[in-house]
Parts: sequence; structure tokens; C-alpha cells
Amino acid sequence: MHLHINSRSSTAVIGQSIVEVIVVVGLVTLVLVGLITAITFSLSNAQFAKNKTLASKYGQESIEWFRSQRDTLGWTLFYTNATDAGRNYCLQTLSWTSSACTSGSEIAGTIFTRTAVLDGNGVSPGNNQDRVSIMVTVSWPQGSRTSQITLDTYLTKWQ
Repeated sequence: MHLHINSRSSTAVIGQSIVEVIVVVGLVTLVLVGLITAITFSLSNAQFAKNKTLASKYGQESIEWFRSQRDTLGWTLFYTNATDAGRNYCLQTLSWTSSACTSGSEIAGTIFTRTAVLDGNGVSPGNNQDRVSIMVTVSWPQGSRTSQITLDTYLTKWQ
């Protein structure tokens, strides 16, 4: 038996096969790019959620520290510290050191910077010095931008 192959038809089959392979490779590439993009986006969102949770923890820790200072020092000394000339605090460590945060003011071992602004003037009806406004801001670098959360509260003279 003799097999005779038509060279025109075999060239057409090979050409068609190459086109099919190119289309399949293109589709597989699109699917892979889509998956990688979705995974990258998901990981970025997970990292942001983790950082936001930690920032909230550090902000709440600051407010609780101010509350403990009010309870330990007594209202008069706490109010005096809160309404001193420098009411802006960089809380790298939890202390009454009044200063602005600069580069390198992160909480030790973290990427977070926390600041607090205290105000005891004009926040109460009649300005009777029975309340201090506290605004804590925690910020962190997230990719090419800086993200932050802000917590506001009042501490009152309750004793």
C-alpha cells in the first residue's frame, strides 16, 4: 500500500494548528494574568485590613493611656498637662513629651506613627474645665500612599 500525502493540504493543517496553538496560549495567558491580578489585589486588601486593625489597636491603647493618666494623676494635674502650651503629642512611647512626629517617630518595631491632640479649652458649655477632647491619629505607609485612622473621644472630670 502506498500512501500519498497532498502537500497543500498538509501545509493548511500545519498552519491551522499553529493558529490554534497561538489562540490557546493567548487565552491561557489572559486567564493567568487575571488570576495574578486578583491574587495581588486580595493580598493588598488583606494587608490593609491587618494594618487598619493594628492602627485601631494602637489608637485605642493611646486613649486608654490618657484615661489611666487622668485616673492616676487626678483631674487637676491631668487637665494641666492636657492644656499646656504644647497640646500636640507624638506618642512613639506613651508619655507626656510634647512634640511633633518626624521621620523615625514610629512606634518601636512597627511602621505606625501615632499622634494625639488634646484640647481642654472651649469644649464645655461655659468653658468650665470639666472635659478634655482627645483626637488620636495613627498613620502608616501603605504602598505608595500613607493611610491613617482617627479616634476621637472626651475625658471628663468624673470624681
